[in-house]
Amino acid sequence: MVFQKRLRNIQDRLRNSGWRIQRIPWWEPDKPEIIKPKNPLALIGVAIFLGAIYFGGTLSGNRIIAVAVSGLAVTMLGIISSAFQIQSGWKRIEAQCIDREICEYGKEPGDRTSSWGYRLICIFSFEGKKYKVTPKPSNLVSFNSEKQVEKYLNEKISQNGYCQLWINPKNPLQTVFHKKIWWL
Repeated sequence: MVFQKRLRNIQDRLRNSGWRIQRIPWWEPDKPEIIKPKNPLALIGVAIFLGAIYFGGTLSGNRIIAVAVSGLAVTMLGIISSAFQIQSGWKRIEAQCIDREICEYGKEPGDRTSSWGYRLICIFSFEGKKYKVTPKPSNLVSFNSEKQVEKYLNEKISQNGYCQLWINPKNPLQTVFHKKIWWL
């Protein structure tokens, strides 16, 4: 229990570092946010990949590469399949964005470009209850400048502040901005 609380505190501290808008958690307090895979394919793929490396001495060069690439492919299929299963019942709703922040992050000395991200606070009603959330940004796009983020947000959030969120109906605090994972 103490370990779980410490891990959750680390997760929250890392996610909120450098942001004015603090993330509104969707998971149970004092428990780490861990999404369990819905199928074993990803783990099987990792085992195949590592097995190819470990037993590489008994295989020819082309076979090692073929087995390792197959392992990576199985891993990716497992990840995609799990994402599909996790978000399959989510609902698209209209929400109002009441605050937004754009932030540069992850730039190390020597990096040529910056990475930029955004954090939103949105409110919506679902099944008669009101919610205030910080939706997870869509994984569809990445940004190299503050202007790119501003342009994206201005396209996805109307002038009166309304936007589309995908919500987990079992836990409406778990939300994704604009679109679910691209392959869903």
